[in-house]
Amino acid sequence: FALLDWACMGGRSEIVKCFAESGKVDINRQGKDGMTLLHHACIAGDLATVKLLVEAGNSNINAQDNSGRTPLYLACSNSHMDVVKYIVESTNADINIQSRSHDMQTPLHQACMKGDLGMVKCLVESGRSDLTAINTYGGTPLHRACSNNHIDVVDYLLRSPDANVDVTLQTEKGSTPLVYAAQNLEL
Repeated sequence: FALLDWACMGGRSEIVKCFAESGKVDINRQGKDGMTLLHHACIAGDLATVKLLVEAGNSNINAQDNSGRTPLYLACSNSHMDVVKYIVESTNADINIQSRSHDMQTPLHQACMKGDLGMVKCLVESGRSDLTAINTYGGTPLHRACSNNHIDVVDYLLRSPDANVDVTLQTEKGSTPLVYAAQNLEL
């Protein structure tokens, strides 16, 4: 099945389609790293293959790899906005946007770290993202945006009526989002 993993990573949706429709492969099979075919397609940003696997109806959209990462988390980590938007908005996808990796980060933490405003908006405006979610180090998505100097994301999180953020929350080292922003001296 490593061949199908490579097909998902390489944008070969026609090969994946043949095998998926044959019914002779388990599209939810997890490799040694815990990744499914959908994980690989999301890493690659291959929207055609992601759609094919999700619309097949039996792809586990919430499967976690050995590090606790879901396909959505990996799409956010790799800045694949079209894949993120499709997964979040798909009627066939019963997605858990709040799933967490082993370091307790959500897909929103990743989008804020990357500074992808469109992705952040997509996740927040879905109404299913928790802006107060705390990772292993005590950081929220706002902490991630501030520490990476993503001013447009910080501005959106602070001003959005859909965003409920706590600017006083401290990380385990005692830093608030404002401390991170001040360290960057551009906010």
